[in-house]
Amino acid sequence: MNTGTVALLVAVVGVAGTLLAPVTTAWVSSRSRRQEFEFQQRSELTKRHMDDEQANLERLRDTYVALNSGARRYRFRMMEDLYAIRSGTAPDPATEVARVEFQDTYAKAQMLVPDDVLRRCQAVRVALADARKLLGFRWPGTPGTISRSGRRPIRS
Repeated sequence: MNTGTVALLVAVVGVAGTLLAPVTTAWVSSRSRRQEFEFQQRSELTKRHMDDEQANLERLRDTYVALNSGARRYRFRMMEDLYAIRSGTAPDPATEVARVEFQDTYAKAQMLVPDDVLRRCQAVRVALADARKLLGFRWPGTPGTISRSGRRPIRS
């Protein structure tokens, strides 16, 4: 190779490098932006996933609290009614309200709570229903209800 050919090759490589530098820079820049965008998307998706998990945990915790407090309130009302019946007074209608609220809470929990927890809640629900049956009276407004004086009406 003579010096003219070498000079021509150097000039061609120099011109090609000068012309291709912006294209290469644009490609590298585009690739870098795409990687940043993908990283940001993954980061947002991870954050959304963590927020959803936290919201589900809070919803589950609220359901557990509602079930527990509802069962305790219902049990407490039944105990008060038992003491009222023993003392000869009428049971409190708030017991029926507590029962309905507990049943509503249990129905909502059936959609959220895992099966093993739901089985335990079912056992509590059945125990409360059995305890209600053992009280041996009916709620106000139904036949056989204990009157305000605490006595059952005479059946004809």
